[in-house]
Amino acid sequence: MRKTLNKIALALGFVLLASNSFAETATTTVNLGGTVNPGCVFTQTSYTASFGTVAFGTVPKASVELGIICSNELQYTLRTVQDPANLYASGTSESLSVRVYSDSSYTNPIDAVSGINGMGNGSVMNETVYFKILNNASIAPDLGEGKVVLQPATLSASIDFVLVY
Repeated sequence: MRKTLNKIALALGFVLLASNSFAETATTTVNLGGTVNPGCVFTQTSYTASFGTVAFGTVPKASVELGIICSNELQYTLRTVQDPANLYASGTSESLSVRVYSDSSYTNPIDAVSGINGMGNGSVMNETVYFKILNNASIAPDLGEGKVVLQPATLSASIDFVLVY
């Protein structure tokens, strides 16, 4: 029995030695490289701002948060593609135009030239944009916020925004 065990141990030793001595390897390293350019993106392809149901003789207002991601320390400007002064809301016989602002007091306009300036931090940032619809009719009264809407309407308009960096 002892001779059998010795033979088995000897055979296992040869197998282990043989497997190590016959297997050869070669190694190499792959160095990876490339460049990711700085940039900005919107977190959604489209957004919705609803004016809701507004009272007769008022100026419809709405706001929306636009989610953006810009590279760390990259300066950007959020502005409109088209001039909002030339954008009209449909859904009524009145001539209604859209205005876009960067503040809730509706004093800092956003258009195709000026907008919201910021600096990216590499994470999602929200920029709130404010809208108001004004009546272009000369007979429409201005009650302090712009000329009011006088006719019933289901308002519809769209405006494109761009991040310039």
